[in-house]
Amino acid sequence: MLFAKVIFIIFIGLCMPSYAKDKKLSFSVHVKGMKIGTLEMQSEQSNKNYKVSGLLKAVGLMKLISNVEYKAETIGKIAGTGFFPANYSEERKKKGFS
Repeated sequence: MLFAKVIFIIFIGLCMPSYAKDKKLSFSVHVKGMKIGTLEMQSEQSNKNYKVSGLLKAVGLMKLISNVEYKAETIGKIAGTGFFPANYSEERKKKGFS
């Protein structure tokens, strides 16, 4: 779960420069060449407000072993060069053997 939070924080830095308004990004997560997951992120910005959400989920063989899905979202204000979260939520679903 710490990995997902780190990726989510990095995403805020990548997606929220002053010139960006709305952005969607998708990544494949690989271990030793095998795709084990996907990471989808979306950001929205209007005036002095922002919203960032992300979804990390298992795919392929990993899904058979541990069907993990992790969602996170933060909403807040932009002031100066900083982001100030007003609300943060996360949800983790896990099915499988581990």
